[in-house]
Amino acid sequence: MKRLLLYLIILVSLTGNAQTFTGRVIDKSGKPLVSASVVAKGDSGFVVAFARAGQDGHFSLTIPQGKEAKSIEFLMMGFGKMVIPLKDYENGQTIKMQEQAIALKEVKVTPQRIREQGDTLTYSVAGFMQKQDRSIADVIAKMPGLEVLPSGTIRYQGKAINKFYIEGMDLLGGKYAMASENLSADKVKSVQVYENHQPVKALKDIKFSEQAALNLVLKDEAKNVWQGVVDVATGYGDEWLRDGRLLEMVFGRKKQSISMVKANNTGKDIEHEVTDLTQSDKTAPTEDGILENISLGAPSLDARRSKFNDTYIAATNWLFKTKKDDDLKLQFTGLYDRNQQKQDRKTVYLDADSAVITEEQTAKSTRSEWQAELLYKANRDNHYLSNTLKGYIDFKKSEGLSMLNGCPTPQRVEPRKRYIVDNFELINKLKNGQSYSVTSLFSYNYLPGTLLLTNDGTQQITQQMLYWNAYAYYQHSIKQVKVTWQAGFETKTQWMTLNSKDRYSEYQPYVEPSLSYREGAWTISLNGRLNWLIRQYHETHSQDLLVEPRLFIRYSLTPKLDISGSYSYRWTPSDITTITRQLYYTDYISCQQGSGQFENTTGQMASLGLGYRNVMTGMFCRLTSGYSNLRDAVIYHSQLVNNVYIRQATDFRQNRETYSLSGSLGKSIFLAKLSMTLNGSYSWTNYDLLINQSLARQHTRNGRASLRFSLKPTRWLSIEEESAYHYSHQSMTNALQSWNHELKLFLLPGKWQIEWTNELYHSNDKSVSTNYFSDFSISYRTKTFEAGLLCSNLFDTCNYHRHYTTDYADIMVFNQLRPREFLMRLFYNI
Repeated sequence: MKRLLLYLIILVSLTGNAQTFTGRVIDKSGKPLVSASVVAKGDSGFVVAFARAGQDGHFSLTIPQGKEAKSIEFLMMGFGKMVIPLKDYENGQTIKMQEQAIALKEVKVTPQRIREQGDTLTYSVAGFMQKQDRSIADVIAKMPGLEVLPSGTIRYQGKAINKFYIEGMDLLGGKYAMASENLSADKVKSVQVYENHQPVKALKDIKFSEQAALNLVLKDEAKNVWQGVVDVATGYGDEWLRDGRLLEMVFGRKKQSISMVKANNTGKDIEHEVTDLTQSDKTAPTEDGILENISLGAPSLDARRSKFNDTYIAATNWLFKTKKDDDLKLQFTGLYDRNQQKQDRKTVYLDADSAVITEEQTAKSTRSEWQAELLYKANRDNHYLSNTLKGYIDFKKSEGLSMLNGCPTPQRVEPRKRYIVDNFELINKLKNGQSYSVTSLFSYNYLPGTLLLTNDGTQQITQQMLYWNAYAYYQHSIKQVKVTWQAGFETKTQWMTLNSKDRYSEYQPYVEPSLSYREGAWTISLNGRLNWLIRQYHETHSQDLLVEPRLFIRYSLTPKLDISGSYSYRWTPSDITTITRQLYYTDYISCQQGSGQFENTTGQMASLGLGYRNVMTGMFCRLTSGYSNLRDAVIYHSQLVNNVYIRQATDFRQNRETYSLSGSLGKSIFLAKLSMTLNGSYSWTNYDLLINQSLARQHTRNGRASLRFSLKPTRWLSIEEESAYHYSHQSMTNALQSWNHELKLFLLPGKWQIEWTNELYHSNDKSVSTNYFSDFSISYRTKTFEAGLLCSNLFDTCNYHRHYTTDYADIMVFNQLRPREFLMRLFYNI
């Protein structure tokens, strides 16, 4: 608690009193001067604060605490500069600027790579694109402040985006990797970032967002026309290889569509393109299955080096604008995947008297998934209506053989999952500035599964969940403060059928008042949920009255620098998998038994962040510190019995604390199209482990630092490099350090492209091998056609060792990698 108070004291001290001046800038006819510069200057002309006039000419200029201004200057191209002593400035006054012709000196003009207007940043694709870039995701990854993760997730200033638009339309929802990784970069004019984006127009200035959205602005020749891609590759390694895609798309004002068919068995991950990459609190949750297909884990290398797959995807996405400019959207996705895995593993269970299990595993898995979504949405300034209906069904099966501590042990698992989700939301704004909303979130989940056990027995398990959350709110204003009164009812029922049928239910009537304030440099949001939680498990009942407060504060020290902090307290009831007394297996050698009583966890989280961005210099940076505390979680007694790792709930409870520090720095330089990103993070966690029937305080330390840059020193040469350092230490094991380096060289004479990729992995652990990989490709490219040849893993590096630790285990892994492979590729842009 002392640490929490310290965080809040720091936050308050850094957001102390500051002066804010407001006003409006117009021309002689009374028209607002949009983007007029407002500058506060101190002694010797030193700039103290800066702001720009908005669409209506209004501005808000905040002078940070400790700074002293002498005057305010107003500047606008084509108008004479106005200077007003600060002592003579009347807050809220209107400034009328006079037109004035300006004689421009001869200058050398260079294209502006990033522009800023209000809360919108516009990145020029031509300013960052290099000749080797194919998809728009390749270019986005080079833009400072933006990051593209291997999963396809796009982040801005360290936070995942909440929307991905194409020409202002939300075609794909969370499955935006379908566009970012398949839309050709030369079809996109610019990438826009909408900072603090609230996607619901009726909630603008009512509910504030800390996430950004991305919008692709297409070139004129890419609008309102059908276009497509045919891309095929074939070759040989240990077997016949194939990689192909057929893509069609259209982006119009009233209709957008992307449809594709893909097939791949070269190790390339294409599954994430049909995965939802966004998280929303306006959707009903779905149940996680206890059983899953056999997964032996991937090494910390490019996934295509260790993945033996055969994947097929079919997807179609349609968005129509109605006569009233509403959205009607249909998405359908089908996925079929077969994969093979082979791995040797040695696991030391730290919480089970350091018992050891060795496994030599081979496994084959198949997965078939089908999902559909139908959306209708009316998003207007005074009215919002949305209804989303989703359905999902899969068929999964895995079979394998494991040499478990030298004993041949067959494996088989057949997990299944089906669900249906419906999300409805209605918001209406009234004429007096007040508004009301009604929301309903519903889901039903059915998850049957079969698992073969080590004793040749079979576990048949079925999970079900029924969830519904309905609430309404009324919003009004008290001066500058937005007040929202929300009330609702949330219920969740879970069933687990094993040897018998367990049922667990939650019923939560609740109220959730909230306050929102945004004025000048300040943004403050405070809300607290008051729950009356009623729980039932068999014949046992409980009732709890809960209060869960959340606070967020942001203060803009200058237009380029802001500080933000947050705090939240959570009281979370545990679900049926923690409560049930039935002993259930999660895989063929791991089982778990709950406490048989109601469980919950409590937690506090606090964060403090400092963000800086300078569009003119192309610099973006972020520094964030965090603290989290988790209490009351069940601690399990673990033991190894007949090669089965058994975890049983005890009367001990967990006290876990985590501290973290992370930072990022992105910089672009016009010279040689240099883009550079530096990331770093470090976290330390203290937690309890049950060893020999007593709690032992443990710790883990994890750190990561990475540097990524790209540059084009000449027209015919491009370089991309990324290096990463990893550190981990668990108190019962030795510290581990590892390094990854990837260097790509591109020779680009004329229409030819020669690419040489080098990847190196090494570690301080002498028992772990050093791995080096090299790929080489050559291709001939025109605007509509490409032909090329690729050789991957030139030196046929086929084995990989990895050593890592978790909270409970020390693990040594030996992976089989893909061999040397050759591919011939043909690409045609229709």
